[in-house]
Amino acid sequence: MVTLARLVLLFGCCLHGMDAWRFDVIAKDRVGFTFEEKVDILRTHNNYRREAGATNMNQLLWHSGLESLAQSWTGKCMWYHNYRRHRIPGFDYRYVGENMYLSLTWMYTTRALDQWHNEKKFLTPELTCRSKRMCGHYVQMVWFNTETVGCSVRYCSKMGFSRWVRDGFFMVCDYGPLGNTRGIPLFKRGEPCSECPPGRVCVNKLCALPNCNNIQCQNGGQLIQDVCMCNCTNTGYDGETCQTRLSG
Repeated sequence: MVTLARLVLLFGCCLHGMDAWRFDVIAKDRVGFTFEEKVDILRTHNNYRREAGATNMNQLLWHSGLESLAQSWTGKCMWYHNYRRHRIPGFDYRYVGENMYLSLTWMYTTRALDQWHNEKKFLTPELTCRSKRMCGHYVQMVWFNTETVGCSVRYCSKMGFSRWVRDGFFMVCDYGPLGNTRGIPLFKRGEPCSECPPGRVCVNKLCALPNCNNIQCQNGGQLIQDVCMCNCTNTGYDGETCQTRLSG
């Protein structure tokens, strides 16, 4: 018999802790995150990237294509990576990074990110993972030239290929472009923004696209400046720029 303590020890990177047997029944019907939750996810990513103290760290932006890719994969309810996420015809990125998280109870939006961030303690001074330790989730979160992220979550009544969890809430974040590339440093330590790539400017210690890449919110949408996202709440429209009329 596998005890809860044993399960958390073996699978601690991806499972919530001691309240893990309580299911939030209402959340079982949800697919994806609300606008407010997406803002939290993006802010948390960028806060962790900011704290790294890098000379060349890009600010992340939300990417609806990566969100759709993540949502499609959570629908598979399979506990392994989407190995077809690379070289998608017409997609922005040739290679896409991916982090996954599995919880037995509905998760607060940024819980998975906080768990991935905890892997920071397994980095060596040379910014590589210590032997026999997992830190790839954290590395992808703070990979210097990653530009965008999109995440989704859903409840899976049956979770395939998981040794420990038969059903639970499955969260996936996809990143463009891919991090964790052999032979390339995670980032360069030093004065923040001192080595931003061409075309980017320093915004709160991160290398950002000028003026939120000139995004224009439509149909009454309001720009959330720090995350460069259009808030379409109560406008009757949806989409990255509030360009799509909601049905009904």
